[in-house]
Amino acid sequence: MSKQRIYLDNAASTAVDRDVLEVMIPYFTEEYANPSGSSSFSANARSAVETARDQAAQLIGASAGEIIFTSGGTESDNAAVFGVARMNGYGSGPDKIRRRRIIISATEHPAVLNPCRELEKQGFEVLYAPCDEYGFTDTDHIKRNCDAGTALVSIMSANNEIGSLQDTGTAAALAHSAGAVFHTDAVQAAGHIPIDVRKDDVDLLSISSHKLHGPKGVGALFVRNGLKLYPNVFGGGQEKGLRSGTLNVPGIVGFGKACEIARISMDRTNACLLELRNIFIKLLTENIPGVHINSCMEPGKVLPSILSVSFDAIEGTSLQIELDMKGITCSTGSACASSGGKPSHVLTAAGLSDERIRGSVRFSFSKYTTREELEITARTVSECVKRLREILG
Repeated sequence: MSKQRIYLDNAASTAVDRDVLEVMIPYFTEEYANPSGSSSFSANARSAVETARDQAAQLIGASAGEIIFTSGGTESDNAAVFGVARMNGYGSGPDKIRRRRIIISATEHPAVLNPCRELEKQGFEVLYAPCDEYGFTDTDHIKRNCDAGTALVSIMSANNEIGSLQDTGTAAALAHSAGAVFHTDAVQAAGHIPIDVRKDDVDLLSISSHKLHGPKGVGALFVRNGLKLYPNVFGGGQEKGLRSGTLNVPGIVGFGKACEIARISMDRTNACLLELRNIFIKLLTENIPGVHINSCMEPGKVLPSILSVSFDAIEGTSLQIELDMKGITCSTGSACASSGGKPSHVLTAAGLSDERIRGSVRFSFSKYTTREELEITARTVSECVKRLREILG
C-alpha cells in the first residue's frame, strides 16, 4: 500500500488542470510551427497565442494588446522594476529624467525585493513601506514619501506567505498623484480574486501560470497602453519588442485556458476554499494548544487559499519535515526564499516574535483540496506537534 499524499503547498505551485493539459498537447505534436513565421502553418500557432492573450486579458480586465507573455512571475516582476528604472535612471542631456526613488512594501516577494536591492547598488533610493501585524501595507508611508523624484511604487496584490490582500487602488492613486508608475505583483492573486486593472488604475501587473493550475515556465506582464517601458530582452522584436524570443506556444495556450477556467469558476472555488479554511482552523485550534493564526481572519481581506500558522515550542521546519515524511506537503514560507534558511521577512515585517516566526508553517489549498485531506492533516499535525514538544522537553 502506497503512502498517502496530501499536497497543501499550492501557493508554491498548483496541479495543471486536465482541461489545460488537453488544449496544450496539439501544440507539441501537431501545431508546432514558430508563431513568428510567415507560413499558414505559423498562422495557426499565432492565432492560438492571440486567443490566449485575450483569455489572460479578460482575467484582469485588460485589453489583449496590453498582455506581454513572459516565462513567469519572476521575469514579469523583473521586467516591470528594471523596465521602469531604466526609463527613468539612464540617458543623458537636458531631457534626462531624474526619478531615482522606488517605493515597495516590506513584504514583497524576492522577485521584486532583489531587483530593487540591485538598483540600490546603482544609485536608486528604495523605500520599504512597513505593514501591520497581518501584513497590510501602511499606505500613509507611501503618501508621505511619494514625490516628484519617485519613479515606481510596487505593492503586491496578495501576500504569498500570509495571504493578505493589499489596497492596490489607493497605492496606485498615490503613485499617480506624484507622476510615478504603479506596479503590482499579482502572482498569488490572479485567478483567485477578481482583478480590474482599469478600476484600480494599475500600470503594470505580473501573473504566473503555475499558480492558477496552468503549466510552469509561462506568465505575463500587463503593460498599460501608452506606458513606455525599457525592453526586458533584446532580439527579434517579439512581444512589441519588450520581450524578444520564440514564444512558448504550448505553455501560452495552457496559460490562457487556465485563465479562462479560473475566471469562470472563481466565485464557486473561493466559497469552497473559505469553508475548508475555516474548518481547518477550527480543527487545529480546538485540538492543539499553543496555536496562533498569523493570517488575517476577516473575509475579503485575505486569500482563502493561504493560511499561516505558528505553533508554540517547536520549529516550523521540523514540523514541515515530519509532515513530509508522512506524505503531507506544506512549507515554512515562500518556495523562492525558504531554502536560504533565513527567518521569514514577511513575518518579521509583521512584527511577530522570534518564537512565532520559528514555529510558523504555511498551508495553502486549491480547488482539488478536500475536507478529508484537511481532517487527516489536522490529526497528523496534532500528533507531530505533541511528539516534537516531548522531544524538546
